[in-house]
Amino acid sequence: MFPFILSIFFTEFYTFTRDLVVIVFSTGFPMLFKNKSLKRSLYAA
Repeated sequence: MFPFILSIFFTEFYTFTRDLVVIVFSTGFPMLFKNKSLKRSLYAA
């Protein structure tokens, strides 16, 4: 029973993480390219 619960939790966590990554990529990167100073500081770091 426990491995079954663990697999459900893992699947939920994976889906959430994937959605979060997609949101960050779709919203964060256009902003990053618009903001040149931020991009430069990101490369410096």
